[in-house]
Amino acid sequence: MKTCKIGSIEIKNNICLAPMAGLTDIAFRVLAKKQGVGLVWTEMVSVNAINQNNGVTMRMTEIDPNERPVAIQLFGQQIEQIERAVKKIEDRADIIDFNMGCPATHIIRAGSCSALLGRPEKVKKIIETIRKSTKKPITVKIRIGLNDYKKNHVRIAKIIEQAGADAIIVHGRTVAQKYSGIVNYKAIKEVKDAVSIPVIGNGDIVDGASAKKMFDETGCDAIMVGRAAAKDPFIFKRIIHYLKTGKELPEPTDKEKINHFFEYAKL
Repeated sequence: MKTCKIGSIEIKNNICLAPMAGLTDIAFRVLAKKQGVGLVWTEMVSVNAINQNNGVTMRMTEIDPNERPVAIQLFGQQIEQIERAVKKIEDRADIIDFNMGCPATHIIRAGSCSALLGRPEKVKKIIETIRKSTKKPITVKIRIGLNDYKKNHVRIAKIIEQAGADAIIVHGRTVAQKYSGIVNYKAIKEVKDAVSIPVIGNGDIVDGASAKKMFDETGCDAIMVGRAAAKDPFIFKRIIHYLKTGKELPEPTDKEKINHFFEYAKL
């Protein structure tokens, strides 16, 4: 395990909690930090809703001091809305993240998130706009392309870097795959080899061994764990232990699971 630096932000280790809609609220993020995670992400937040001062949305951008450093993830596709939202929430965040990876059909139909991978010039304009709007570090989460015939991960990554981003998160699947099939380590490595900013590998990390495989196969600077953390709240402690020792921790006891549940409920 290594420390990691994104822009001016020092991360104590290179293990990250992924943004997950409906899951990564303050309580989830604080508990992940207690498990040893270096960096956490909020749920993805609509720039339009931020600019409308939507109460629920604004609460999603609230940060607990115990979870810092934290990235606030935004999504949208209108340049003016993105610029306004970044300026509105930048003081809350340590890092501003922009979502270009969500494969949800209704989001794609609106032209946001992974739909942007098919519009490289729009990608460039968005990241340039965010860069001009904040001095905070910027990260961008992408997939490796719209489908197997339209993989453009290296081109998009270079555009993102040149536009001013400080790190890239790569989920090693296409948009069409959603969460099916096997993660493409080769594609993540191609991004790592193509850019000079940190690359965070994401996809199919479910335990210590798969975390090590992501590092070994891609050379990525950090890893991001998502769906597996929703199923196993102890996964980060287990991954960190494995990366340090090469050994898996035993399954948590029923008492540990119950205590964890009540701790989450209190938060």
